[in-house]
Amino acid sequence: MSQLFKQPLAKGEYVTSRNIKAIDKELFSKDRLSSPHPETITTISDLERVILGILNNHAPQEHQRCKQIKRAKKEKRRAEGRWKKSGLTIDKEL
Repeated sequence: MSQLFKQPLAKGEYVTSRNIKAIDKELFSKDRLSSPHPETITTISDLERVILGILNNHAPQEHQRCKQIKRAKKEKRRAEGRWKKSGLTIDKEL
């Protein structure tokens, strides 16, 4: 489905994040250096567009539902409680 026909995300239901740790620093630096020179950028919105363009290439935004995040945290707490109760290594690894 193309970007034009995607349904907008409902406000408050989604969390937007980026995996900044996965950025290849060398490639990011090369892209940053090959971007327009700061002296040629006249407005803050142009600077923001350039920076976000580079960032989107290396760490695109990911949308997660808040309910999925809550469910994952709940499962994590359950698994931790199971491990503390039993003391078994297999429960710790889950």
